[in-house]
Amino acid sequence: MHRPSRVPVVAALTAALMVVAAGCPVVEGTTDGGEGEGEGEGEGEGEGEPPRSGVDLAWATTSEQLEAALQRSIWRSYGPDHCEVVAGCAVEGARALLSVPAVVTNRGQASSTASVNTAACGGDVVPAFVSARVVDRDGNVALAVDLDVEPVPAMAPGETAALAFAACGGIDITDVPAGDYVFELEVFGESLGGDDDHDNDVLRAPFVIVDGLECPSSATVCGGVCCPAGVGCDEADGGCQLPDLSVDEVALAATVAVQEQAFSPDACAIVEGCVDAPGDRRVLRFSTTTPNLGNADLVMGRPRDRPDLFSFSDCHGHYHFDQYADYRLLTLDGAVAARGHKQAFCLIDLERRTDDARRTGQFGCSSDGTEPQGISEGWADTYGSHLDCQWIDITGVPEGEYLLEVHVNPQRIFGELDFMNNVARVPVTIPADPNRCQPNPAGEVCHNGRDDDCDGDIDDGCAPVTGADSCENGFSVDGPALVVGEIAAADPSSITPSCGGAGGELVVHFNTASANAVYLSTYGSTIDTTLSIFPGATCVPADEVYCADDGCGVAGAGGAHYLGLLGDGAWTAVVKAKNAGEGGRVQLKIQHSGCADAQKLAGPGEDARVVSDVLADGVRDQTSPTCLGGCGAGASDELWYLATCPGASRVRLTTCGDGVADGAARPDSDETRFDTLLELRDGNCIGAPVPGACNDDVEPGRILCSTVETTLQGTGAGDGLWFALVDGCGVIDASQGARGTYELLVEQAPSQR
Repeated sequence: MHRPSRVPVVAALTAALMVVAAGCPVVEGTTDGGEGEGEGEGEGEGEGEPPRSGVDLAWATTSEQLEAALQRSIWRSYGPDHCEVVAGCAVEGARALLSVPAVVTNRGQASSTASVNTAACGGDVVPAFVSARVVDRDGNVALAVDLDVEPVPAMAPGETAALAFAACGGIDITDVPAGDYVFELEVFGESLGGDDDHDNDVLRAPFVIVDGLECPSSATVCGGVCCPAGVGCDEADGGCQLPDLSVDEVALAATVAVQEQAFSPDACAIVEGCVDAPGDRRVLRFSTTTPNLGNADLVMGRPRDRPDLFSFSDCHGHYHFDQYADYRLLTLDGAVAARGHKQAFCLIDLERRTDDARRTGQFGCSSDGTEPQGISEGWADTYGSHLDCQWIDITGVPEGEYLLEVHVNPQRIFGELDFMNNVARVPVTIPADPNRCQPNPAGEVCHNGRDDDCDGDIDDGCAPVTGADSCENGFSVDGPALVVGEIAAADPSSITPSCGGAGGELVVHFNTASANAVYLSTYGSTIDTTLSIFPGATCVPADEVYCADDGCGVAGAGGAHYLGLLGDGAWTAVVKAKNAGEGGRVQLKIQHSGCADAQKLAGPGEDARVVSDVLADGVRDQTSPTCLGGCGAGASDELWYLATCPGASRVRLTTCGDGVADGAARPDSDETRFDTLLELRDGNCIGAPVPGACNDDVEPGRILCSTVETTLQGTGAGDGLWFALVDGCGVIDASQGARGTYELLVEQAPSQR
């Protein structure tokens, strides 16, 4: 029979809903109208009544202890002859049962007495001594069952006793739908001589039932665990022979970083849904390490034989297991602030974690899908924070404190010993976005080369610079800039550069805080121009350090540029109208790289060039963590800088020696002889890589040189400064190929205006 609760129905449902809404366990001793609260409510004593003189049973088990126990269910397999099935208190088959701690104390003034019956399965029991209920968010009772306990010894005032549930005392939750609940235990003290206070009879805790709570008839129950079909029992431990994945929380917390990155519309991250939109995005990067500490290997098989589990990534060139992990960024109250996509992994043995694990890994990640994937017992796989899509797109997420949640095997695609250790949460701080445009309260500041009003246009609404037609009254900027000026047709020519120019001029004074690679151009001007550079603030012809007429190797291209190293100090750039009596709007772009130890690779108009150098030991290593692969320390890297012409330029860089220069294929003797990584960066030598322009190994495991091919579209008129980084992969040891002679080829296709 089910003995109805003596707690008033309205109060019980209200308390249950309060627990769900609060999202935290009830404090020990808290009941409906508990001690010291709710005077005059229910059957509690009123103010001024003397202490109760009879038996008063109350829970010594805390809500926190109950909540912890509810995290796990124990499986039991019932046959038709089991006494519980015969007695009608169990169902034949594999059933999920809860085993909860139940300790009561006598808070009254009298000793309890024992009242027992003979159980259906034999032996003495205290029948229906505890009632268990599962209540949903709406206060509906999803499960209610009276539980028999084994005889309880008499308890003197202040004594406690642990309740042992009898054979028909299991709490079967197999058929309760998945969802969020409140679990209630109510003790009936009348069986032990009465109960003087019913306000402390109910113990509550939040309770979650997950999807997939079933054990098929084809499965085996081993030691309280439901083993999938075909999985044997571990004779030593009595449980299933299954893997057990978890998330390394320490490694997760140690690798969290916020980065800004630009994504082109055709980037793999866009194709695979890893970011919400192309363009400049802010991402929270982290590494995911998943050790297998079960008693069996996780075997996923050969990807090409398992289309139900794996899909081929055209972007990344290999197979992915698509349902491996979920990533979420949570507010401290549990709300979802940002969500990662369903992360795809290539499951391999990467790190040996236990002493008794096999000595060498057995799983790999071949691009053709013929190599079995999985994680061996005692080994771990890691998806490093440098890998594509190993992030959550947090663009627009406000600064503040959050929780990063990683859930491995969220859909329970493969069986495990324990699913409760598949989630890790670590605290993260999201700082203010330094790259988010902060509008200047004063609005646009003219001619500083910045978008002060954050409307996407530089110097919009500003009149062009005029009157800066000599070194004495030149226009001054500090640092990188985009200066738009006006040359009138009637302006006289006061400066005569060595490369010509008969019209008026725009003079701009600029500074470099340190020696570094600098790019200047006049592309985007409405008239044909020349460009010359002088040291200091004077324009003495004898001091001229550079002069250019037609840029990009095309006569009459209408603009010019400079690409090279300038020392720290003051400089003057002169933009001249090429033809006398011609006027119009002109533009001077000034880019600083912040890097002095780079070498010139190619400039606009240089369609192909081959350079060779030696990558040796060194202290500088700028390899970006966002690049594919991960080279380790390697040898010191080398930087080369190049520039592009206006419009969209197709650029190809390679260390493979298979390009074409001067119409002839490179001979084998010129090929790079060690493992390299190649990366292309935009405008700054320590900046973020160009999306999709980073490569470590053309074909992993076979061809260890690198090739990058991409379309570059600079700012403004489309021209711009770029950096190529060459790094040696692996430990600095000649036998492992981390250093040596390499060849770098750059090819630029004609600009597409």
